[in-house]
Amino acid sequence: MKSAVVIGAGLAGLAAAIKLGDQGYAVTLLERGARPGGRIRKLVPKDHTQGIDLGQHLMLGCYREAISLCRRLGTERSLVRVTGVTPFVSSGGRVHPYRLGRLPSPLHALPGLLGLTQLGMRERLGLARVVASAKWSVRTDPDGLDQKDAHSWLSACGQSSGAVTGFWEPLVLATLNTPVREASALLLATVLDKGFFNRRADAVPILSVGTLYDLFVAPSVAAIDSAGGRLICGQKVVGLSTGPMGGIAAAHTSVGKSYSGDCFVLAVPAWDILPITGERKELEAVGERARALSSSSIICVELWYDRHWLRYPYAAFVGSPLQWVFNHQDVRGGEGLRVSVVISSAEKWIRHDSRRLIDECASEIYDFFPESRAAKLEDGLVIRVPRATIRAGSGQRAIRPETETAFTNLFLAGDWTATGLPCTIEGAIMSGNRAARAASRRTRGKK
Repeated sequence: MKSAVVIGAGLAGLAAAIKLGDQGYAVTLLERGARPGGRIRKLVPKDHTQGIDLGQHLMLGCYREAISLCRRLGTERSLVRVTGVTPFVSSGGRVHPYRLGRLPSPLHALPGLLGLTQLGMRERLGLARVVASAKWSVRTDPDGLDQKDAHSWLSACGQSSGAVTGFWEPLVLATLNTPVREASALLLATVLDKGFFNRRADAVPILSVGTLYDLFVAPSVAAIDSAGGRLICGQKVVGLSTGPMGGIAAAHTSVGKSYSGDCFVLAVPAWDILPITGERKELEAVGERARALSSSSIICVELWYDRHWLRYPYAAFVGSPLQWVFNHQDVRGGEGLRVSVVISSAEKWIRHDSRRLIDECASEIYDFFPESRAAKLEDGLVIRVPRATIRAGSGQRAIRPETETAFTNLFLAGDWTATGLPCTIEGAIMSGNRAARAASRRTRGKK
């Protein structure tokens, strides 16, 4: 039986391990932390019984590989497709409803764009120029598009400053976790092309009943175990050694253990690559690319109220340092009175005192959602993820590495690799599947 060693048990590593196990490999999955999941973790806050995610995530219908993995794991029923209005909300509680229509694609987006009444009618109609440019430029000039920042590209598409601040900026922050004046125009155009203006089903938002840990991580571990694989936590990989034929022969951990295999998948964040690859000349390019990718942070502020007040599954702020607020009661159908507030690209906020962050978020909510003023804030929790994603700046296309490396049996996975997507759940799972397929091709026939 062929054997595989997967290093890193985040979503990318879990996806690779499952795919390799399904293809008949004996898989060893190594994780430096005490638990698998990487950035997908479940927290149980003090004085609460319900688990919550380490940060709020939103998926879309275009997340085909993520949905396929849920189907493989038997958790697809926990995916909730959000229908109805997704409001953009201005100060004072003015609601600007975005909703998908029933017209053929891409006209399904027209009612939503026309509903963005924070913009003038000319600005709303002008959003179509961006859609057309995205579809054309992604296919004809991706390298040129990637050299532009999103703000410059949007301006070239005739977008006013009001359209940028009133619509594009919260969208860019939510999808790329990078400010609009820095973000890659290519990645924004890709999000628009694949997610919002392709098939209608691709643009439907998806949330999870329960935590993402329960959706992806726990059932993935069970699937790996049932296929005969093994998960080993608490062992940090500190180096790789080569064999007589020139390929990777073994992965070595901080506790003195070594694990050999026919193929190896390195599925760790970009900033953890260099300690593993070391000074190996063959992997010098990978290390340099990883070093060139900086990170961007996300803060999620969890707020518990004494009563339900948010009428929508989630909503966007317009003209606020906050971007999105998520309602957990509507999605889960229970008695929870918790909302999650997301601050993307949160470097200015990351060192703020937790009490200050909670108070400022509650104040913004009271201003933007007057209906919340009748509710009493009972508790709050600040979740900081300093290295949530890579910073998706212009020029990233030439930096992010491909799956295959100079070693014929070593493969890269992770949402930071060359998936063509921002750092998302879909990108992580896609990268793991790609690595597994590449490993299978390269090692097919080996005993």
